[in-house]
Amino acid sequence: MSADEGRLGEMRRAFDSAFAAEPVAPPERVDLIALRTAGRPYAVRASDVASVVATGTVVPFPCDEPALLGLGAVRGAPVPVYDLAALLGDGAAKAPRWTILSHGPERLGLAFDELEGYLRVPAADLAAAPDPAAGQAATEIVRAGSSLRPVVSVASLVRRVKQRCGIPTKER
Repeated sequence: MSADEGRLGEMRRAFDSAFAAEPVAPPERVDLIALRTAGRPYAVRASDVASVVATGTVVPFPCDEPALLGLGAVRGAPVPVYDLAALLGDGAAKAPRWTILSHGPERLGLAFDELEGYLRVPAADLAAAPDPAAGQAATEIVRAGSSLRPVVSVASLVRRVKQRCGIPTKER
C-alpha cells in the first residue's frame, strides 16, 4: 500500500465517522426585547409579548391606580396603558414612546421610554433574580454583553395590575 492510498483510507474513515457521530445540538437560545424605562435597562422575553407598538394617543382615564396612563387604541381596540416604570417602582417613565402588549384575552399595554433592540442569548446567560419574592417583577437577570439586565415577567405584571384593580386572576 502506498502512502497516498493509506492517506486516502484515513480520509475516508474520518469522513464516514463524522456522519456516524451524534450531532452536537446548538445551545438553547432565548429571545428577548431590550428596553429602557426611567433611565434603567430591562429586558422581557419575546414569547411573553403579543407585540410592541409605538405609543399613540393615550386618553387619561380617571382611576385610583397611579400607574394607569389611560386608554389607548391598538388596531382599533381600546387597551388600558400602564406606565412600566411606575409598575416596577422606578417612578414615572420620562417619555413613553413604546408600548408592549401582553398576550391573552384581556390585553393591556406597558408603556416605556426606549426600545433598545432584540437580543438572542444562550439560555445559560439567564440566572434567577436574587430575590424575586420581594414584590419584584424581574424574576431573572441576563448578561447582555458587558452589562446585566433584569428580565421582567409580563405575566407577573399583568397579575399585579389585576390584583391592584380587584380583577380576579386565573392561574395558568
